[in-house]
Amino acid sequence: MYPDTVPTVKLSKTPEGTLYTRIASLLTGIGLLAIFVYQMLYDYVIQYGGTYPSGGILLISWPLLAFGAVFGFYGARILRSRIALVVPIASSITLFTFFIQWEWCLYYCVHP
Repeated sequence: MYPDTVPTVKLSKTPEGTLYTRIASLLTGIGLLAIFVYQMLYDYVIQYGGTYPSGGILLISWPLLAFGAVFGFYGARILRSRIALVVPIASSITLFTFFIQWEWCLYYCVHP
């Protein structure tokens, strides 16, 4: 090896995949926390009266869950890990469940 050459080192993609899965966990956690707080406020209003919470909480949490699922799937693909797919699959199922509930309520609640 010559002193004036720089050896090339192939870097692992593990830190990048870990970063994506951590971002996914953060986004999914914030989205689920927002939905939980909304449900607590909604239950409180139903039980004790008062002003209904803003639906904007749900509208903000859905993109958080969606981006969390996308980042999680991408990070798990980089890591080539099946266990890292737990967070994006859970957020996708949650997102899909809330979407079905929202569509069902729009159909049956708005149209009597």
